[in-house]
Amino acid sequence: MASSAMSPTTSTGRGCNYMVRGTAHDGSGEPRAVYVGGVGGIIPAVAPGQFAAIRRRFGKEGAKRQGIMGYISFSREELDPDDPDAGIKALRIGQRLVGKQYPGHPALLAVQRDGVGGLWHVHFLVSAVSDRDAVHVYRRKPRKGEHPEADGLIEQQDVRVAGRAVSSAMTNAWRLQHTVDSVLADEEFMQSIGLAAYDNEALMEERRVGMADRATAAELEDQHTGNDWRAHLRAVVADAQAEATSLDEYRDLLNARGIELKTRKSKTGTDFGDGVPVNFSYRLTDALGKQRNARAGGRDGIGDELGSAPTLARVEENIARQPQPAPAPAPKQAAPSFSSGLAALRRKRDEEEQEAQPVGQVMPPECSSEAMEAPEGSTAPPKATKAVSRPPAKPRRRPVPFVVETDRERLAREMREERQQPRPQTPAEQYGFGE
Repeated sequence: MASSAMSPTTSTGRGCNYMVRGTAHDGSGEPRAVYVGGVGGIIPAVAPGQFAAIRRRFGKEGAKRQGIMGYISFSREELDPDDPDAGIKALRIGQRLVGKQYPGHPALLAVQRDGVGGLWHVHFLVSAVSDRDAVHVYRRKPRKGEHPEADGLIEQQDVRVAGRAVSSAMTNAWRLQHTVDSVLADEEFMQSIGLAAYDNEALMEERRVGMADRATAAELEDQHTGNDWRAHLRAVVADAQAEATSLDEYRDLLNARGIELKTRKSKTGTDFGDGVPVNFSYRLTDALGKQRNARAGGRDGIGDELGSAPTLARVEENIARQPQPAPAPAPKQAAPSFSSGLAALRRKRDEEEQEAQPVGQVMPPECSSEAMEAPEGSTAPPKATKAVSRPPAKPRRRPVPFVVETDRERLAREMREERQQPRPQTPAEQYGFGE
């Protein structure tokens, strides 16, 4: 399975020296580059001057980014490190890749095998400025409203004139790996160089699954020296995930154990309620006092379980396991006191008596004829009184005291009121007899 990577460079001259000149890194003393080649008329011996001439031709001498450097690495099963002809095949694959990924841009390639594993790999240096017209054909993910093809992608064609710089589609790492997969799956091309086509994407996925629980060389070295900071990080994160009920609490639990949580925006991350999907990275100091940085699921191999999505799932589980608080009891109404109850009875009685009593209009008293006569000695005619219209005055009613009396007191009161009533007249008194 072939893997790839790339990055921009500010100097094509230094890039050429790094790829072609120098001895192998394995200490053998042999030249580092086993095979060299070019694309678009680049000659390895004079490649630095050719790259500079292209920039001068199109007025790009002051360009900050002069080129793109990258590599393709092959496994032992694909290209045998002990077979010299395999290096030539690696060079042909690299040239095919550069031609498809960077059409119109000249490039220098160098085949090497001086790594730790001694595997074949191809370095390439592409000019950031094209020197001829070309059409860049690539496959991309569909946008909203577009219908993808069977592989879930859409073919895109960009017509590019000479003198243009590399586009974002050319410098996209995902598209570079997709181009590598398409070259290795091209049966006609692979047969032309004496190899069989294969599905590199499926092999890469199988490798990722197989390497998930496998310790890297760096981890084995840390374990041997007693400085396994990755294992310490995983243990602390697992404990924090088991207790946290929010992102802030998760961060505080990690800080208490000397680990700093850093969040970064990520399209594949998880939203914790603020509308911004994020993913996690961690910073800590190991047993030797060296500062370490690790991303969840990154090349440091700390695992996807330390990412934002698994953490949010654990947080939601912790919230669901929390005991729900009992509902607060309804407030009890205090029993009315004797004085408040007595006042309520009085108000009710006053309202009933006021409704039962008729309300009449109070007319102003009429003036007597004698009052209208003028006083003696006055020759002036009497003045007529001016009628003043006033609103009818409401009768004022004295409040009847509320008295609580016993049965004996009530009987005595009724007898007293009966004695005070006028006696009825006899017939003799009524018709004047007996006077």
